[in-house]
Amino acid sequence: MIFTQLIKENLKTQFIGRELEYKSFTDSTNSDIWKLVSDNKAKNGTLIITDDQRKGKGRRENTWISSPEKNLSFSFLLIPQLENTKFGLLSLLSGVGMCEGIEQSCGIVCKLKWPNDILIKNKKVGGILIETKEINN
Repeated sequence: MIFTQLIKENLKTQFIGRELEYKSFTDSTNSDIWKLVSDNKAKNGTLIITDDQRKGKGRRENTWISSPEKNLSFSFLLIPQLENTKFGLLSLLSGVGMCEGIEQSCGIVCKLKWPNDILIKNKKVGGILIETKEINN
């Protein structure tokens, strides 16, 4: 069980996660975010989180499954103020940021395996998938 109010109270972000939705299970948090976008119900920083994802997306059409109470999957909407040519940097910056966050908050050294795997002691503990879509320019 994830306590969204506890998360919100302890966030130190300006906008990511301020709009937060917990799903006890979902097919895909990315699909959930895009549904909110298509319904004009998503704000910049909207976060959807689950510990039971059944049809998440991985690279090369692979699925990313999160078993209940054993994993954490989430997606957030970022509306960057970047030129389209710089969107490719988001994946690299996200991975570096995740590893720095893990090291600072947990004291655990992690590494990145290109392009999107987070490794601790050479074992994959997470992955990052970034999807971009152009909507109304």
